[in-house]
Amino acid sequence: MKRISLIIIFLISTSLIAYSQDNFLMPDKFLPAKGDSLKIRLLTAKSLKDPKELTYNSAKVSDFWLFDSNKKTDLKSKTSEDASPVLMKKIEEPGLALVGLNSAPTVRSMPKSRFADYLKEQGLDEISKQFESNKKPFVKERITWFCKTLVKAEKNSRGIFDEKVGQQLEIVLLQNPYKLKYGDDMTAQVLLEGKQLKNANVEVLTLTANGAIFTNSYRTDDDGKVYFKVNRTGTWLIRLIQMSASKDTTADYESIGASFTFGFETQL
Repeated sequence: MKRISLIIIFLISTSLIAYSQDNFLMPDKFLPAKGDSLKIRLLTAKSLKDPKELTYNSAKVSDFWLFDSNKKTDLKSKTSEDASPVLMKKIEEPGLALVGLNSAPTVRSMPKSRFADYLKEQGLDEISKQFESNKKPFVKERITWFCKTLVKAEKNSRGIFDEKVGQQLEIVLLQNPYKLKYGDDMTAQVLLEGKQLKNANVEVLTLTANGAIFTNSYRTDDDGKVYFKVNRTGTWLIRLIQMSASKDTTADYESIGASFTFGFETQL
């Protein structure tokens, strides 16, 4: 658990990169104990590098919730403006807790050349081909994020890890990572509007205690699933972005991103 805590400190203590940021939820501890304060931070970063912590802004959050003890709690109405961390709650019962946050859409602009690189980084091949004929020097992207994180307080509980909560773009774990052993297989499923999303580019990143970041890319199969092995102790992030042409003039492209974080140690 100390190794994972060191990773969280590394994440919070660094600065920001300009483009292609992911939003994700990050607990101070993935393995807290009953009676501890569950602290969840909202971070933004590219590939887990140089993250910046965001304070809570209700105007930029459309939904914020907690699943624990098989019940859902609305956090949006209970969270103070500018809260940092965005969640701080005493753990009353042992077991799994799933926290989710949906952002409100925000518009960001970047130079055409940088946007072309961004499309390739995200594996958005069809959009990249269409973009080749774009003549604008700058591109506006409207993006919405759908974030989840999973923690375990002392012991595992039934369900929760695989809850489908109806996010527009949603990552669902099909195994409980806190029950897995080193080298075990993990399956994650991606849903778009509740339906399996096939041929989507998904990245799985691991940040280790010494600061090394390992990234692997996968394509979802016909069932919207990707398969990988949990083979490193550290912070794990599953993430993807989907994009389409905007239907109005306030942005050129409409993007939705999803992220899911959890911790893994070889001995839990």
